[in-house]
This record gives sequence, structure tokens and C-alpha cells, in this order.
Amino acid sequence: MPLGLPHVSLHYDGIRVSNALDCSIEEFCQRCSDTIKRLTGFQVRILQKVHRSLLENFAYHSSNTTVVPDVDPCLLLDGNCIPCAMHHLVGLPQAKLVEIRNPKTQSSVGAATTRSRSYADTAIGLKVEMVPLMGMQIEQPGLYLLHSENLGIPHCVAVRCTEENCTIIDGKTQWIVRKSELMACAETAIDRPTIVTYVVSTSPIPCPDEKHGPLAVRNLLMQLQAGAGRSDGLDVDCANDVVGGNGADDDGGADPFSIDVAEDNGVVNIGDQLLNIMEAEVTKTLETLSNRSSGTQIYSCKFCPFRLFRQKDRLLAHLRAFHNRRNQFCCSGTKQVKLIAALFDNDCCVRGKVCTDYLARIVGSGQCPHTVEELLLVCQT
Repeated sequence: MPLGLPHVSLHYDGIRVSNALDCSIEEFCQRCSDTIKRLTGFQVRILQKVHRSLLENFAYHSSNTTVVPDVDPCLLLDGNCIPCAMHHLVGLPQAKLVEIRNPKTQSSVGAATTRSRSYADTAIGLKVEMVPLMGMQIEQPGLYLLHSENLGIPHCVAVRCTEENCTIIDGKTQWIVRKSELMACAETAIDRPTIVTYVVSTSPIPCPDEKHGPLAVRNLLMQLQAGAGRSDGLDVDCANDVVGGNGADDDGGADPFSIDVAEDNGVVNIGDQLLNIMEAEVTKTLETLSNRSSGTQIYSCKFCPFRLFRQKDRLLAHLRAFHNRRNQFCCSGTKQVKLIAALFDNDCCVRGKVCTDYLARIVGSGQCPHTVEELLLVCQT
């Protein structure tokens, strides 16, 4: 039966569908598995792909979650997550607590205005050493601060690490994660490129440049700012796109933090036969539209999802500027190109003939016209 979905995009490790299923996600995955079994004979298990931030991974993998009692309320205010984390590790001097509690001090006014503090400013007046390292760098027992992007609001948590376990404290929430799972939490986090580890000690910390980087770099990392709280309702997919996530986004943007961008297969170059078919499709649309009289209606680009124009001339200019051979006739990103290439391959291999409307076929009329069986046939190619 048709899915009736307003959005389906092909990803290198699966598909993304809009949140408009007529059944639960578990039932949809089971229906897809059953269809694959019926069509191919292969038994596969399909699961929903979940994107979690670093802190969400800690909460998910925690073997014991508790509430820390008697945390000073001023440390839980937005902008005070760094002093709160330091308080959990080494305790704040009374003078520092008084300064934070007083809303009229310069540091408190700044924190209330920007909802954040820097690590350098927080370290002033504390008799501790704080040395930053890029990435998750907790290799031995000790005291650490962890900084991450945290779904749009840079955040800081305290970490006490032993040989076996790591205790992570975020405000009043305490998680216990096995040390062996700590790196996995960081590697699978959508904000992993933004993680910075701060080694905390009451005694001097050796800082060889080959490990910690030059002093100028360390000073720069000390200027990072973090705030308390969490941005409710932030689109996780948007956050994933901003901080890199896994692979390219729906607009075709490669992971900006990946060192393998240049060698990635995110750039899709399709063959001349398919390019000629798409060129003919665009040319025919241009001719038809040019011969149509202008009116007051809204003009939609049949090759782009949800792109509308108030004037015919604007649509014609859009078609000529973006739906050309240089852009492989797609201006909505590499996912659209990949899906067109997959449909073309499927037509050649399964149907034995090619179509002439691949661009319009992908965009459809606002809903996905394909059944589960058709989508699975496409994904097999």
C-alpha cells in the first residue's frame, strides 16, 4: 500500500522518512523486514537510527542515575555550569560562592546577560590547574571537566574517573558510566567534534606541546564559554547538521569536521545517459512554461521540494540557473541525486526500460508515490 509520506530521502546507511507514518516506527520497520524477506529471501532486522548528544549518551548508558543533594541553587542558574562542575570536583571557596550568589557583581551580570561563563574567567581565584585537550581525553583516573555543544547550548559537566567507572555530574544529576563505555559515548555523540576535555588538578600539570598543543592554543580553548540549562524543542536533525553528524545532510553538505571530506563518496557523478534524460526533462519544462501565459497564481518548481515563486519569470530564471548540467540538474543536494541514480539503476535492472521524468518523479506532488515494495527495490540497487 502507498506510504503517503511527504518526505523520503535516501541515506548511505538507510532512509529518512517524515514523521507521518500510519503506524508505529516498530511496526513500520517490521513491515519493511517482512517485505524484504518476501521479495529477496533475506531476513534482516531494521531499527530506528537514534542520534544522541554526549550528555544523552551518558544518561542512556548510565548504570546508576541519582540526584545530588544540597547543590547551591545559584550554581544551577543559566550561565553557571562551569563553576557548578568545579564545585562538584574540588569545591568552590566561600569568596567565589559569594561572588556568584551576588547578582550585581561584574561576573554575575555578565553570566546573566550571556547565559554563559568562560573557563578562564571561572578559574580566576581558584587554586587549581586547568589544562584543555581537544576531544575526549580521559585516559586515567582523575578529575575532569567535559565541554560539548549539547544541542545548541555549549555545556560543561564534571567527571570523576577511577580505574573502573566514571561519575558524571550535571547540575544535580549524577550518572555512573563504565570507563570502557566513556569513549563509545563520545564517538557516537552527534556533538563529538565539539568535545573538549579539561584536566583539573590541585597540583601542577605537565603540559608537553606534543600532547597539549602550544600555549596559545591552550589559552584559546580556555576562552570557550558554556552555559547551564538546555534548549527545549531544538530540532535534533538541525543540530546534527550544524555540528556535523554522520555524513552529509539532506542539503548535501559534507561533515565540515571530517578530515576525510576530500575522500568521501558524498560527491555523486552520474552517467551521461541519465544526464541527457534529465536535461531533456528540464528543457521540455522550460519550453512548456515559456509558452504559458503569465497569471497571478503561485508557480512551483516541479524539480524542487516545496520551492514556490510568485512570478513565472522568477521560476524560469531559477530553472536556468540551478537546474543545469553543471549542477546535474539538482539543486536540492546530493541525496536527491543519489535517489535519482538509484531509481535509474532500478529501472534498468528490474523494469528493463528507463523513464523520462526522474526529477519530477523524485519530488512527486507533495507525497511519496511509492509503496514499501518499490522503495525497497530502489534500495537494493
